[in-house]
Amino acid sequence: MAKTTIGWRERVILLDFDKSVIKAKMDTGARTSSLHATHISESDDSGKKYVTFRLKNIGNNTKYKFFKSELKEWRIVRNSGGDEEYRPVINTKVKIGNKTMNIEITLTQRSRMSYDMLIGRTALRKKFLIDSGKSYSTKLVKK
Repeated sequence: MAKTTIGWRERVILLDFDKSVIKAKMDTGARTSSLHATHISESDDSGKKYVTFRLKNIGNNTKYKFFKSELKEWRIVRNSGGDEEYRPVINTKVKIGNKTMNIEITLTQRSRMSYDMLIGRTALRKKFLIDSGKSYSTKLVKK
């Protein structure tokens, strides 16, 4: 499989979340991808665990929107400040350029960060090369 070269930050389409477009930082220093979410709560429905959370509703009339995803697990993650956080982990489908992929993301409060999403090296591996001199180099294809 040929690797696609992308910039250190790109627009990502969150296919499972109303095809919202979000600016994300490609972070090869982070193992797991993370997404800014608030109002995170866990629920149980027919024996399956779910997590409900609020995302910014980018490009639409309403400012925020709630979503529900199946909860994979809770995991301890070390944040950029070196502190450990207990975060919910979900699987979701995203699109970067013309590549669609299923990735694992953690949900966390990122309001003090420059980007609402980080794409970690596990999601980038074997698919992309990162050019640190490029930004927003991919075309948005919402199909």
